[in-house]
Amino acid sequence: MLKFAIPVSFERLSMRLGQVVYFGLIVRMGVDVYAAHNIAGTLTVFASTIGSGFAIAASVTIGQAIGSKNNSDVQSYRRWSYSNLLFL
Repeated sequence: MLKFAIPVSFERLSMRLGQVVYFGLIVRMGVDVYAAHNIAGTLTVFASTIGSGFAIAASVTIGQAIGSKNNSDVQSYRRWSYSNLLFL
């Protein structure tokens, strides 16, 4: 467990340190830039949440069809998920 936990913890720590530096640079640019950055970040989260929900639903549905060895449903769900991706 430690073989994986130690490198991951260092990676997460370095990522957080990078975020502190990044946000520090944004704050130094001024209040308006910081507000715009927060608004853009919020909008990005909303957009990615919709896409992530669709991806999870498609993956679970296809995974269940694979688990039940129903190849015709796998192909049908795959085509359906690709065609609906165009409307997101």
